Amino acid sequence: EMLQEALPALKKAEEALKVIEPKDISVIRNLPNPPPLIRNILDCILILFGKKILPVKMDHELSRKLGGGWAIEASWSEAKKLMTKPGFLNDLETYLDRPNNLNDETCDILKNSYFAMPSYTEENAAKVSNACVGLLKWTMAMVEFYLINKKVIPLKDKLALQEALLEKAQMKKNAAEADLAIAEGELRATQEEYDEANRKQQALIDDANLCNKRLENAHRLISGLGDERERWMASSKSLLNEIIQLTGD
Repeated sequence: EMLQEALPALKKAEEALKVIEPKDISVIRNLPNPPPLIRNILDCILILFGKKILPVKMDHELSRKLGGGWAIEASWSEAKKLMTKPGFLNDLETYLDRPNNLNDETCDILKNSYFAMPSYTEENAAKVSNACVGLLKWTMAMVEFYLINKKVIPLKDKLALQEALLEKAQMKKNAAEADLAIAEGELRATQEEYDEANRKQQALIDDANLCNKRLENAHRLISGLGDERERWMASSKSLLNEIIQLTGD
């Protein structure tokens, strides 16, 4: 949310740079006696790119012309070299995408020396040219972004740490769930084996019960046949006696 505060300024700076054409930079570069504001804006750009500039000191003559206040001697010769470089505008547009000179010291110099000048405003830049407005907006947007992003970085680091911990916890959870799935699979397999063993045991019990019943039936049959045999033998013996008696008679 804090970083979102810097985005409007960045977008504004990007849009301002889009209206600047190489010919506009060429016009600025070839000015024989550029206005102090242009010199100061280019000094800021030199600082942001880590280029050589003159030691920061007051330009008393310029200060008198401006009616007092800050007036710093500009490094115009170095600025002209920077603007001569091919791809100067592209370097501005892609500044945050590459290693740069944005740091606390740079931002302090720009804010307390250049941005503090009463003349360093969009309104005054508009009196010079649209290109001047775009370059001024860009310098201020870079500093604003850095100062806000500086506060956001610890939050980003904290978020990254929490995300790493969450990822680690998620990995542990996934591993535990995988182990649980394996254990549940083994339990199902064991349960199926147990159920199958129970079915076989029950089948054996049923077979044993059936055999026992058949044995009981067989015993009853044999016992019944035994009784019939005794009766048959008794009848046979009685019949034999009767035959003997009849023969005797």
